[in-house]
Amino acid sequence: MFSSLLPKKRNKRRRIIPTKRRLGQFGRRPLYETLEKRELLSTVAWNSGPQLPAPRSEAVALLGPDNAVVVLGGETSGDPRNVPKLASGAAFWTSGHDLELERVGHGAVRTPGSGVFVYGGVDGNEASDEVLHYDYYFGDSQDGDKLSVERSEFGFVADDLARAYAIGGLDKEANQVLSSAERYDASEDLWTSIASLPSARHSTAAVSDDAGHLYVFGGSSTTQAGNIENSSFRYTVATGTWDSVAPMPIATQDSAAVYAGDGTIYVIGGQSAAGTVATVQTYDPASDTWDTTTDLPAALHSHTATVDDLGKIIVVGGKDFAGTTVASVYRSQRLDIPDSAPVITSNPNENGLQDAAYSYNVGATGNPAPTFTLSTAPAGMTIDEVTGLISWIPGPSQLGDNPVTTTATSQAGSVDQSFTVNVLTGTKPVFTSNPNANGSIDSFYSYDANATAYPDPTFMLSAAPAGMTIDSATGFISWQPLPGQKGVHPVTVTATNRADSTDQSFVIDVLGDTTPPTAPTLLTVDGTGTTTVDLSWAPATDNFGVDHYEILKGRRCGWRGRNTCYSVIQTDIASTSTTLTGLEELTSFKLVVRAVDAEGNHSTNSNQVIATTQSAPTIRYYQDGAINGEVQATANFPLEVRLTAAANPAPTYAKISGPATLNVDPTTGLVAWTPTAGDVGMTTVVIEATNSVGSSQISIPINVAADLPVVSYQFNPNGGGARLGLPGELLEIQVIDSSNTPSTFELFTAPSEMTIDPNSGLISWTPTVADAGPTTLTVRATNSAGSTERTIEFLTYFTGSVSDIAVTGLVDQLNPTLTWTAPTGLGAEDVAGYSIQLTTRYRRGRAWRTERINFDSPGTATSIDLTGLTIGRTYKVYVNAYNADGEKGLFSSEQVEFRSTPALPIVSRTVQNPNGGPIVANQPIVIQLTDSNPDPSTLELVSGPANLTFNTATGLATWTPTAAQVGQQTVTFRATNSVGPRDVVVGINVLFTGPVTNISAVRAVGTNQATVTWTAPTDNVEPIAHYRITQHWKWSSRRRTRTIIVPATDLSATVFLSPTGAVWHRGVTVTPVSESGLWGPTSLLTPYS
Repeated sequence: MFSSLLPKKRNKRRRIIPTKRRLGQFGRRPLYETLEKRELLSTVAWNSGPQLPAPRSEAVALLGPDNAVVVLGGETSGDPRNVPKLASGAAFWTSGHDLELERVGHGAVRTPGSGVFVYGGVDGNEASDEVLHYDYYFGDSQDGDKLSVERSEFGFVADDLARAYAIGGLDKEANQVLSSAERYDASEDLWTSIASLPSARHSTAAVSDDAGHLYVFGGSSTTQAGNIENSSFRYTVATGTWDSVAPMPIATQDSAAVYAGDGTIYVIGGQSAAGTVATVQTYDPASDTWDTTTDLPAALHSHTATVDDLGKIIVVGGKDFAGTTVASVYRSQRLDIPDSAPVITSNPNENGLQDAAYSYNVGATGNPAPTFTLSTAPAGMTIDEVTGLISWIPGPSQLGDNPVTTTATSQAGSVDQSFTVNVLTGTKPVFTSNPNANGSIDSFYSYDANATAYPDPTFMLSAAPAGMTIDSATGFISWQPLPGQKGVHPVTVTATNRADSTDQSFVIDVLGDTTPPTAPTLLTVDGTGTTTVDLSWAPATDNFGVDHYEILKGRRCGWRGRNTCYSVIQTDIASTSTTLTGLEELTSFKLVVRAVDAEGNHSTNSNQVIATTQSAPTIRYYQDGAINGEVQATANFPLEVRLTAAANPAPTYAKISGPATLNVDPTTGLVAWTPTAGDVGMTTVVIEATNSVGSSQISIPINVAADLPVVSYQFNPNGGGARLGLPGELLEIQVIDSSNTPSTFELFTAPSEMTIDPNSGLISWTPTVADAGPTTLTVRATNSAGSTERTIEFLTYFTGSVSDIAVTGLVDQLNPTLTWTAPTGLGAEDVAGYSIQLTTRYRRGRAWRTERINFDSPGTATSIDLTGLTIGRTYKVYVNAYNADGEKGLFSSEQVEFRSTPALPIVSRTVQNPNGGPIVANQPIVIQLTDSNPDPSTLELVSGPANLTFNTATGLATWTPTAAQVGQQTVTFRATNSVGPRDVVVGINVLFTGPVTNISAVRAVGTNQATVTWTAPTDNVEPIAHYRITQHWKWSSRRRTRTIIVPATDLSATVFLSPTGAVWHRGVTVTPVSESGLWGPTSLLTPYS
């Protein structure tokens, strides 16, 4: 098996420390300054850091983009995919996003951005060539280009161009030590070979400096045990060559290497020929010399190391001399600054209390961090040698002054701090609470008296009203005032401990009853009279009894009467019932009751009831919306009259006099009657309404009219009712009588050949061509009540309608062509011409408008060119014939619509100043015309200002307006294609000047004023008379402006930002104005700054 071929326990691997990435961006220099004179620095001082969550070896530590130290892969008793993370300055490890694979003997370096590049290593029992891009922030992993050779236990490092290296190592089966090396370029996702190591190595320590070199230290040259090398190889990135540098003093493998901020490479621990070592070897690249510094606190191999964001070496995990995986973490002092002697920066706590915990955290600066001891101290006092926290509980025998001296010591020196702690027996109580000075006889009184002291005080009442108590331990005062204790009561609370006592004196003002009664319930209307209402209710309750009740009346109040307000109408009611008197008859009241106690506290209102006083009936009647007038009726038709009565209680109705067949509903008051022909004329009916209060009568005059015929008619009752009189076609008109008495019908006046059925009233007629024109007839209906005549008018057409209406040439003609087929049948030979009407409905603004265009086409031609159309509008077409006498043929009924869209030139234009900016006199402008219609067109200038030139071939017009041409100018061009011409009108506003520049609007701090400044334009052709400064603000959704005038001699102005409040003052614009009143261009809005 693969593992049996290794000379040491499987999966030992080197730590490659990308220490140069402390800025969180690949390839950057660390956040420290490399010292030129290394003699200023002292030896390394090691101290313990936060332990890993679980022991781990064979891992890779590096500095993440957020300056946290992260540990990737390796062997662990926990989950090997877990990524421990130690944030900058943190006291414990957390977890980052898990890796998606397990690896030992692998390489890992930072990539640009938030990624980490993990490659090679042992997967199962053999080396892998897999490459993984691990996202530091999201944990996503993407595969990269594979290594050219499966390898593990290799040296790995990154250069200043963010390129990762894999150097030496063991092959796939661990049968061969490799000397080959390869480099990965992330921008191309490609591995390429570089020069091989001078000698094959695995289990090396590799690192890069800040001068473009890679270093590979120690390792082993064989797969067998032993043969640990002390060689040091250097690779120059610029030349791509290896050379040898000074060998290590002690040959090691499984070491960790870092390049620190003092310009020194540290090779830490590892395995030597004598076993696991704690030795830290240092290499100076500048002088190519080796030395050693302070050993690690414990011998380690297969560990990892990096440099944190403060320039400290951090050594993580590994295996001890017995081969046991450990979770230990060691840190050095900062190596990017010189060592410095400790300086105590904290002020001592010089006060203590008997039997109370005393503490003082001694703070000191220095590099390395100092340790702390107590040189002089009272019995029982201790200090944490790492944090400097002094702890002590003084006893009774230690009252008074106690001298203390603490010493902070490091390899750079030591410093003392001496002080005296004065221990007191305790502190005098001091009240910290404010007393409750208010009470009432209907509520419980309490006050929690608090006092600070050591030891805690006890409490007592030195002066208090009867019934008041206090908790001696907590100081909580309780009391229920009685009715006889209303008024002012003095109170004194005393807080006492072994140090002293303190009094707090105050007075309590006890009020009377402040609790209102409960609301009465079950308010009921027991009875009503014409001016009275009887009420009763369930009683309310009160702490000290209800004194009386009040009745309140509701009324509408508030905005638009949406609320109900109540006012008292009866008070001092001793019982739970009452009678309201003096009320108006037949009036409704909203009523509530409330309870009142002796202190005047009143309850909330009870439920509301509505009571209506009684009255005798007052009658009125309705017919067809009219009130109490003469009722109109027709013989043989049913009549209904509705009675109403204002009364309480509701009345019953009865007929006192009237026709025998007239009926009255006693409950609803509905009067029903069908008069006969014998009832024609005036009839009076008397009705009475009665209730328990009284009765009243009303007389109803009814005028009965005779049942004369009521004539109406319908054209073509069997053919849809159309009013169509056409030569040779039967026309029928049905005459209808709506009376209830049978009638007969006759034609009083009518065209010849027209007939009527005297019983059914059906008129029949077949007109001739000679009957064309307006037609009038009169029909008479007669029954036993009399006769009624009705005149009927309609138009008889001389011929039928045209057909096959069509519109052609909508695109390829400027004026489309309308065609139709002439009428056929009787009268068609008399056509003398045609009337055409076009209608369109379009929207202008918020209103719809109708346009009508009429054409006359004399003669028998059946086509016409349509002129005067609005391009793009939809028109409806109507055509009808006329004869020589002007009589009409039937209108066309076809639903024909069309839209004229002739393919005229589609011309766009641009108007601009070639120099940029607005159109200003004495500056050139160009007008470019472009026709986007594929149908070629010719261009011409129709009209324009003097000295404007136009190139008809290119569509380019050029013009330099003069001072005399300032103002609005108009240029008209014409483009003509195969369909027709189209005029293009260009309006040009020539300004007398350009805009002001360099505008600023600076608001004065703490004021409502701002100063506006600007630079005057220099291209004006007329003197500037003044400037318009316009302020813009927004209130709610409304935009507002204010303008001030500034003389031309001023180039600044002070503006006041008003109104204030919920207003957004947006900024200002500036407009120059000439002496003749011409305006220049308005500047863009400049916000206040």
